[in-house]
Amino acid sequence: KDLFLKKVKKHCGKNVIVHNKAILEGNVYLDDGVVIHEYAKVVGPCYIGKNTIVGNYSMIRQSMIGDNCLIGGYTEVTRSYLGHHVSLHRNYVGDSVFENDILCGSGMVCANFRFDEGEISTPVKSVMTKTGFTKLGAFVGSHVKIGINSSLMPGVKIPTHTHITPHSFVRK
Repeated sequence: KDLFLKKVKKHCGKNVIVHNKAILEGNVYLDDGVVIHEYAKVVGPCYIGKNTIVGNYSMIRQSMIGDNCLIGGYTEVTRSYLGHHVSLHRNYVGDSVFENDILCGSGMVCANFRFDEGEISTPVKSVMTKTGFTKLGAFVGSHVKIGINSSLMPGVKIPTHTHITPHSFVRK
């Protein structure tokens, strides 16, 4: 993500709609058909793919958002990569990687920080491995649905074709 974002320059594609009360700061690349609603804030470097909608009062910072995504109202996406067809609804996604075709119910959060400020570990071939990061969210595979008010703890990996029930607390 960082290597790509360093190359991002300001760009506004065809048929882009940015409400006059939305805020764009820094290098923000808006591909064709992007819609950014009132009071949304996008802080670059940032890339937003074709036909993606950014809802009211949302914030996107230093992230890559794929095509045909919905960043619903009151959602924050920070230092993350979202693939294509990702739908978020009043969520927090920080320091995370989401592949394609993901639906997150309202209130789902990806924790990206331990309260003890310790290094985050993640499973590698079933062995918990230190990452060297104190901020790291979730890794979510394609074709995943996450129910409302679910919490994903730092470093969690969700495999493809997984359905997480509402109000789940995912630690591993």
